[in-house]
Amino acid sequence: MYRLWGQELDAGRVPEGLPAMLEEIGSLKRENAVN
Repeated sequence: MYRLWGQELDAGRVPEGLPAMLEEIGSLKRENAVN
């Protein structure tokens, strides 16, 4: 999956599902920072 995303990004496209995953990672980091 990540390899495919790399190819998509290299082609200048945003892979499906990537923004949602980044948002999820961001919210996890925020939760960890709060605790």
